[in-house]
Amino acid sequence: MKATWYFLIIWLTDGNIYGYVTHTCPTGSDITVKPPSRKNTRYRLYLVNKFKRYQSITQSFCTLFWAGLVLCGWHVSAQQDQDNGAIIQTISRVVATQELVVINESPGFIEWVAEVGAEVKQGQTLLKLDASQLNLDLRVINNEQARLKSELSYNEDLLLKTQRLHKKHSISESEVDRLNYVLDQLTLRIKENALKAQLLEKKIARMHVRAPFDGIVVKRNTNAFQYEQEHEALLRFIGNANKELEVAVPAKYLPDINHDSRVSFTSRFGDFELAISAIIPEVLYDDSNIKVRVRLPLMDWVDGEIIYTKILTR
Repeated sequence: MKATWYFLIIWLTDGNIYGYVTHTCPTGSDITVKPPSRKNTRYRLYLVNKFKRYQSITQSFCTLFWAGLVLCGWHVSAQQDQDNGAIIQTISRVVATQELVVINESPGFIEWVAEVGAEVKQGQTLLKLDASQLNLDLRVINNEQARLKSELSYNEDLLLKTQRLHKKHSISESEVDRLNYVLDQLTLRIKENALKAQLLEKKIARMHVRAPFDGIVVKRNTNAFQYEQEHEALLRFIGNANKELEVAVPAKYLPDINHDSRVSFTSRFGDFELAISAIIPEVLYDDSNIKVRVRLPLMDWVDGEIIYTKILTR
């Protein structure tokens, strides 16, 4: 018991065994430890040195233990980062996969055009161009076709009569050859006019533009009764369904992106983490971008809407 008190005194005084220490007992009386005699000094110094040695060993062991924990945690974190891949911050926009741009094939007036923002069902009219000039050209060709066919029929009858007379040696062979040449030219002109008429009919049919799918008019560059030159973009129409998210990514990340990568973003419809559906590596320069497409769920996405996204590479 006495040795235990001495050991505690030495530990509390950090080896200062030559000072006085007063300890209050539970009974309330004080115990005063006087300086030790020279007889017990060596033993007490032995206890002090042994305690300090154990203390040093314990501190070294704790230091190695915590260093090992830190290194293990760093390794696990690095392994998780390697498994999860890098995170690429990007800006994306919503694009429509169903799109129709109406281009004027011939100059003329606009008879009717849908308003911007109008929702048009499949088969309904989007735009109607003035086809009066095309109809007039088609009428002229049809009249000429009727005349050529009548002339062809007359020359065919004339050729039969000429051939009968030629057998009786009443008409020379050159006259028969001339009639054959005339018939060939008439047949060729009839075929050419038939092709022109077919092209005009298709062109007239395209003057009345109908919606190929359900959608909305997002842009219009013309008004009703306005004259437009040919090859002018008059109207842009997009579908309501099957919208995608187009992500612009710097070309330096192309080796890190594959079809196992995911695109994460937050929108007004909630949080999403979607798979990449297409990678378009249109790399022209080192600092150019590549395009990544993500198929969006069927919701009321707005065409051209900007969304901040993250690409999680694998």
